Amino acid sequence: MEGLLRFVATCLCAIAATSPVRAQDGVAWGPWQVIGPFDHPAGSSDNRPAHPPEDSFREAVAGEAWTGLEAAHRGKAKKTIRWWPLLPGDSELADLADVGRIDLLATFPKPDGVGDWSGNAVAYLYRSLRVAAAGPLILDMGSDDGLRVWLDGELVLDRNAARGLDPRADRLGLTLSPGLHHLLVKVNNGGGAWAFQMRKYSRPTQEAINAAIEQGVQYLLSCQLLDGSWGEYQPQYRNGETALAAYTLLKSGLSPRHPAVLRAFAYLRESPPTQTYSIGCQMMALAAANDPDYEEWMEELVVDLASWQDRMRGAWSYPEGELDLSNTQYAALGLRAAEQAGIEVPDRVWTRLLEGVLDHQERSSKVDAAPEAKGSSGRRMPVAGFAYRRLNPKQVTGSMTVAGIATLEICRRGIDPPPDSATAKKIQRAQDLAVNWLAGNFTVGGNPGRPGHHRYYRYGLERAGSLLGTETFGGHEWYWEGAELLLGQQKPAGSWIDEYGGRPETISCYALLFLKRATAAATTGQGRSASRAVRSEPGQGPVRLVVIPGEPTALYVEGFDQAEDAPPVTEVRYRVRQPDGPWLDAGVGLPRAGGGLTPSRYSVRFSFPAPGAWEVEAAAIEEGGAELRSGPVAFLLEQGVVQAKLRYASDSSRNLLARARPEVTASSGNGQALADNLWGSRWLCAAADADPQVEIKLKRGVRTARIQFSHARTRPREQEDNPRPLRIELQINRDAEVVVVEVDPDPQAKTVYQLDKPRSINRLRVRVLELTGGALGSASAGFSEVELHGPAG
Repeated sequence: MEGLLRFVATCLCAIAATSPVRAQDGVAWGPWQVIGPFDHPAGSSDNRPAHPPEDSFREAVAGEAWTGLEAAHRGKAKKTIRWWPLLPGDSELADLADVGRIDLLATFPKPDGVGDWSGNAVAYLYRSLRVAAAGPLILDMGSDDGLRVWLDGELVLDRNAARGLDPRADRLGLTLSPGLHHLLVKVNNGGGAWAFQMRKYSRPTQEAINAAIEQGVQYLLSCQLLDGSWGEYQPQYRNGETALAAYTLLKSGLSPRHPAVLRAFAYLRESPPTQTYSIGCQMMALAAANDPDYEEWMEELVVDLASWQDRMRGAWSYPEGELDLSNTQYAALGLRAAEQAGIEVPDRVWTRLLEGVLDHQERSSKVDAAPEAKGSSGRRMPVAGFAYRRLNPKQVTGSMTVAGIATLEICRRGIDPPPDSATAKKIQRAQDLAVNWLAGNFTVGGNPGRPGHHRYYRYGLERAGSLLGTETFGGHEWYWEGAELLLGQQKPAGSWIDEYGGRPETISCYALLFLKRATAAATTGQGRSASRAVRSEPGQGPVRLVVIPGEPTALYVEGFDQAEDAPPVTEVRYRVRQPDGPWLDAGVGLPRAGGGLTPSRYSVRFSFPAPGAWEVEAAAIEEGGAELRSGPVAFLLEQGVVQAKLRYASDSSRNLLARARPEVTASSGNGQALADNLWGSRWLCAAADADPQVEIKLKRGVRTARIQFSHARTRPREQEDNPRPLRIELQINRDAEVVVVEVDPDPQAKTVYQLDKPRSINRLRVRVLELTGGALGSASAGFSEVELHGPAG
């Protein structure tokens, strides 16, 4: 019986290897053949010990059949093992380049009576390919754990690593002649999961990248809180996340006058940053706004940041605690932003910074160059990565190595006059060593050298690649590989999350900055304004009106439906109104010098007094006084911001209740969140609480002129299901008379109760009487903050 099975297996492999297959892009793939497991005591620590299949494969020659599939070998537990088709012959996947994840644990079921079958083991996979015409073939592949690949008897890829499967981990570029070729793959395993995957490399489309960016921007906008902030990392980094979000939105194409940006800057104005990460992000955001009004603000931040630099070591800390390269790179990014904005950074800051960065690089060592590198045969390559803290080589990681590469380049450009020859060579040498390290450890799927901070590393990769002006590291197109990964990881809501399933706001910022190549200030496609243009309907009037919403909004005429002998148009008068409101003059557009129907002909730019629904009409005046009209253009203006809402950003600094640190008790839920000055936290009663109320007690009375209430869920993305108070009852101190307050149902508006005259308050009871969007006793509702403001506030 065993002899019959061996005969059948040999026949199946021979038939499969020579069966006709479909050609894809000029390559016809034979089906995968597999054999294993072989006993491999080195496990995942060393993929070099050879086994019979790779010994015989050295004889494989392009254009000739390989006979190694006919051999039987001794595998684990002294079992006889043979080559076997991975997939049934009638599988639709068999002749595809990418057959999906190959689970080697499932491929080699454990025989009865055998102990460890897959640990400390090796498997081999083989397939043929026929090439119609000479040319390049680029393959992506990944393995769990290590990987070796041979083409026509020659080793072309070697990855000795204990790792999980990432199909983008390794890129193999081949130049193939027409005819038959042979591919052999070796995957070693230390224990646990055991897998392999291969696919043809292809770039994502620019249209898909642009769509992901647009969706990500909308997600980020939907996360902004009522006070203009983004809530992650608060309160320890008050300014950091908000500055990062504002910078991301600006780099993603939003106008500096967009309400989200204006509200963010109003929030940042209220309190200076106290952390290095925060001040670096804030300086980048201000520089990206390109507004002369922010120059003095940035000058103050440069002074603060420079004063936090360690004068002996040249690096930065939080600023408390030990120095580290992560904080140091954000300081460098902030200083670079300041210089780009025309603000001078003292030379001594740059020279100290250079030494501080170099202090975090490990000593150089030599490693074997990757076999896929051109001319690498037998070559040793010097490498030196960067660590989070100085003199700690165990902390060398991808995220810190890209930080070192980028920060060295920032130093090179910041030192004025340019560094002397010796210093320039030192910078170049350090960068070359770090780039070599990155080339040998490259991946976009994880952070080399560390299990976490993958997304932080990927954004750092963008900075390093953009600042060096390189499209590749170790033969990998870092941008396109990273973009492909990000497109696959984006959530339906437009967000990205970290490897632990959290921090969507921060991680979405990193993803958008990568996709936009923010450091290089490059665009990934057409500007956002083109897609927002709104036009009058054809046939509604002879004037073809175009509106591009923004701050300010562009109004122009792209053509007139006139007779050939009609007199010329001398001017176009624009007017605007809110639905059913009075018309307002919006300006007069004059013909462009030299004539011609261009998008700027008869154009005006108009700042609308408030966001919301608006209508625009245009009247063209011909020479002689005749008037031509456009049809109305209706649109929703998201740009612009009501000035009263800008004040929300500063309310926290005037909120007397939070300063008093009151005691808050609630019928259900976390009442203390009402007095923490954080709009990201909130008091929500239990859904079953039919009489929700809170009592706020202060040790000392606070002189109060008005009381303000903010809804619990103020982010735009939280509005689909948002029960909220509609009427509340207030009892101030021990007053016998209670007050019923009608609550503004707008989730992004505060309700203000103005006292008849200022008075001291040491106790406040708030009882919810009615909800909108739900019913008491079956819906969870509440507030994010209760504020007390004095007469001067």
